[in-house]
Amino acid sequence: MCSCASAVGHLSHCPLKNQGVRVDFSDLLKTVKKLENDCGQQNKRRDSKQIAKIIGRLEKLWCGRPYLRLGQLISNVFRQDFYFLEDEELLDGLEKFYKKNRV
Repeated sequence: MCSCASAVGHLSHCPLKNQGVRVDFSDLLKTVKKLENDCGQQNKRRDSKQIAKIIGRLEKLWCGRPYLRLGQLISNVFRQDFYFLEDEELLDGLEKFYKKNRV
């Protein structure tokens, strides 16, 4: 009798079920696939026009402040963690900062 035996049978990593092979990543792969499906919205392609707008605005801001590192520039614009900002919010923040601080 195996220590992993349960009412539904052996677990996927059970050496008895898998002819002595102790490592089985099928459960992990299923979990990864589920996460990919659940997070599909986050993995969508970004609009190339939106990318061009954001990069263009960053270029104008940065060229007006060439003494700043990119991280400093973005930090000065947002003054908060911007990791979870959507692109539209990022662009709005850059636009507002640019209008307020034109060089």
